Amino acid sequence: MEALFFPWCRVGGKTYESLVDTPCKGWDELHGWVASWGVADAWPMGKPNGLTGKRDERIWRISLSPPAKS
Repeated sequence: MEALFFPWCRVGGKTYESLVDTPCKGWDELHGWVASWGVADAWPMGKPNGLTGKRDERIWRISLSPPAKS
């Protein structure tokens, strides 16, 4: 999921410096829907920082797999 945001873009007569400053209308409903599909509320590779890709499927599989049954 991505959010398209342009710093200082004017919306409804208001400007926002960063995405977290916006009202994020509908976020609670969207987040609830995503969670209902079992999508983890985590950043297995750390919160994104910048635009460089650092994908590693192995980290996702290890980080999000349920604990082994004993």
